[in-house]
Amino acid sequence: MKNKYFEWVNNNLFNTWYNTVITIFVSFFLFKIIKSMILWFASVSWEVIPRNLKLILTGSYPVDALWRIWVILATAAFLAGVSYNLLKKGFSTTVLILIIAPGALALLSFSITSRIWLLSLSLLQIFGYLFARYIAGEKSKHIILIGWIALLPFMYLFVGGITGSEGFLPVVRTNFWGGLLLSMLISITSIIFSFIIGLMLALGRRSELPVIKYFSIGVIEGIRGVPLITLLFLGYLVLPLALPSSLSPGVLIRAMSGIVLFHSAYMAESIRGGFQGLPKTQYEAAYAMNFNKFQSLVLIILPQVIKNIIPILVNSLTGMVKDTSLISIIGLLDLVGISTAIAANPKFLGDSPQVLLFLSVIYFILCFSISQTSRKIEAGMNYDNKEAV
Repeated sequence: MKNKYFEWVNNNLFNTWYNTVITIFVSFFLFKIIKSMILWFASVSWEVIPRNLKLILTGSYPVDALWRIWVILATAAFLAGVSYNLLKKGFSTTVLILIIAPGALALLSFSITSRIWLLSLSLLQIFGYLFARYIAGEKSKHIILIGWIALLPFMYLFVGGITGSEGFLPVVRTNFWGGLLLSMLISITSIIFSFIIGLMLALGRRSELPVIKYFSIGVIEGIRGVPLITLLFLGYLVLPLALPSSLSPGVLIRAMSGIVLFHSAYMAESIRGGFQGLPKTQYEAAYAMNFNKFQSLVLIILPQVIKNIIPILVNSLTGMVKDTSLISIIGLLDLVGISTAIAANPKFLGDSPQVLLFLSVIYFILCFSISQTSRKIEAGMNYDNKEAV
């Protein structure tokens, strides 16, 4: 193994005199950069992170209602564990990290209650996997489908509340939502609705009815020609004027409307590209099986289209997660908005680099998890295809 690595280094980094010079030059600068980063890490104070961790994660959400967030995370952990049963080739590194990470975080200086919840998240993932593998069996697929579909309304129900101040779930206004909680809610909602609306626009653009076709083209091209920031301000300022005063949406709905519209247009073009990349023989085979247009679309065409555009979808999903950071410009305290508020606190002047670095790690974990999960799904699909052959 050592000889293999040595041979690779020799053939790629030191095979010519100019490659040797470039390698030494780049190595020197990398050494200086890494050395400076290590010295900076060791010299700055990181107290700003633990002292503002609650703000970063949930914003101004009431402390006495945080148990709702834990219930949502516990439900998602169980569904994730059930979903792991679908993996054909064993656990990936990402899955193992998702299982181990909550338990590892419990070793940090959290309260006793938080440590119990964190350990429970790890155990619930394992329990969900064992439940799906040894108890539910084939029924686990129905649990996964129904569970993940119902999770979004369940999240809004628990986070927002439905009862008065004396009830079981007191209402918590959206201006108290913030941090990672708000970013995740907007991201998940935008991902779901952008895909649904994008699919409808893609089908509309392929329609044989001129009214539907040209309306879809106008919407797609019009939205793609406008920056996301412009749509956010339009949603924030214009949407309340276009609706009756009794239906005036909150700032959260206005922000999500801009993000959903923007990414729906790009999603529509990605899906349309998937349709165009599918051979006509697939349509002919569906019709030969006496399927009507709806059956052909749902059972034959659409599954293949989604499979073919998974890399493009992942790119769109990561873009949506990162674009939620722009909502801070209209007054919502997401991760970036919270970091700005923390940096403005006189107690933490000069600590904004630590906060921004911590936020970048959170965004990286989210986007990297999406990327790795998509690669696992692609590998599973290819595995199924090889088995079928």
